[in-house]
Amino acid sequence: MSIVVFCINDHPGMRDVIRAIKQVDPEWGVKLNPSESWVDSCHDDIALVISIFNITLLSGKILRKPNFNVHVSPPWYRGIGGPAFAVLEGRDLHGVLAHEMDEVLDHGRIIRTQTFNIEGMTYDQVVKKTHHACVELLKSLLEDFKKHGEIRFQENAQWEGALRTKEDLLETLKNSPSSYSDDILEHYSKYFRSFRRTS
Repeated sequence: MSIVVFCINDHPGMRDVIRAIKQVDPEWGVKLNPSESWVDSCHDDIALVISIFNITLLSGKILRKPNFNVHVSPPWYRGIGGPAFAVLEGRDLHGVLAHEMDEVLDHGRIIRTQTFNIEGMTYDQVVKKTHHACVELLKSLLEDFKKHGEIRFQENAQWEGALRTKEDLLETLKNSPSSYSDDILEHYSKYFRSFRRTS
């Protein structure tokens, strides 16, 4: 049985993701970022597809398998930049969620949410807390999947608001500068080459 994981290759949380999977079941095989040809040839052996710390929208045959994405934000932040928007907007509450994937970004049914207090935290502290919460949510979902053999939808939460884009985040940084603006720009420029502040 294979667990397929899509994650940014050099993401600092990737080791924590693999460790969490192996803690739940050391016998599970883990395939990271497989090619389309691998998915086609091994489709019958795939038990679960996970997207976490990932910026690639999955589509096609692989989404016919049980799947979920661990999203670094609560339902009111669809798209990218949730932790950054939370800090820039002065929120006291942030969170993470898992949702079933379809071919539309941050659109599928929400499986589970988790919120936590971020009052008084720096941007880096919010990112670290968010990443820890993502891994803990992943582990909880995997334990549930192992026990029940399926993904169980446990909430009636709904997505809220419009999809946030790179351009939205850059515009927010331009119009509402913050003492954390440089940290935010540095963080996202690691993943998006085109992520640069405009004057």
